[in-house]
Amino acid sequence: MARRPPLAFWSRFGVEFWNLKSHSRSGILVAVASSSPRRASAQDARQSLYRRLVLDAAETLFAEKGVGATRMEEIAEGSGLSLGTVYSVFRGKPAIVDALHEARLRELLDRSTGIARDLHDPLDMLVAGVRAYVEYFLDHPDYLRIHLGEGTSWGMPVHGRSIRAAAWEEGHAMQERLFGRGIEAGVFYPDEPSRLARTMVAMQQVRLADWLAGGMREDPDEIIAGMEIQLRRAFCRRPEDRADDRRPEDRADDAQPAQRRRVRNPRRKAR
Repeated sequence: MARRPPLAFWSRFGVEFWNLKSHSRSGILVAVASSSPRRASAQDARQSLYRRLVLDAAETLFAEKGVGATRMEEIAEGSGLSLGTVYSVFRGKPAIVDALHEARLRELLDRSTGIARDLHDPLDMLVAGVRAYVEYFLDHPDYLRIHLGEGTSWGMPVHGRSIRAAAWEEGHAMQERLFGRGIEAGVFYPDEPSRLARTMVAMQQVRLADWLAGGMREDPDEIIAGMEIQLRRAFCRRPEDRADDRRPEDRADDAQPAQRRRVRNPRRKAR
């Protein structure tokens, strides 16, 4: 019987000791090298691409047909992947729904909180956050349609341990803090901060639903400007904060010039 090379011999070639296996019949030591970092990186990139293709296709189909009426075969066809590949990325349609909410809601929260990070006045922070929040939905009408299609009120808590519940709680907590600070500073009418925050998002839900129902024909900048005026008139107690007679484009440019140059969603179209 041939003598096996010592482990030190194999280690010179970068073979991990725990990946050494003995051939069952010949007794010859066979080195099975672990995947190289480059191969692992390529696999991760491929999985990330598959994931994005599946989520993009699912988002379009869910918006057009509804989640319940969409089949996995349709998602595979829309993504350009085989059904087996889709199942290798997601275990099923519920996992796709969760991943879509996770991705979109994280983007939404990051945009809303990031845009107000350098501001200090509670009203300015609230207005900037709302503008970013509304802009996101206007730029992602398919996800807005899915969000509205679930039939829940944005002003009511989402119970459970779902991704949506966690995102609602995080966003609501931020808005509640701003309303609380504004009440203390005399900016907002005194009321329960949580109720004010829930009232505000319910108003936004109605306005965005009207935009969708109208075929998305209204100018997004006019919608954003109108919602800012609505926010000021509903919650601000000081006359100078409640009225803003400047042109909508001037208000938007003064507040966030970078946000005005957002990229329109190429898939936005009237349904």
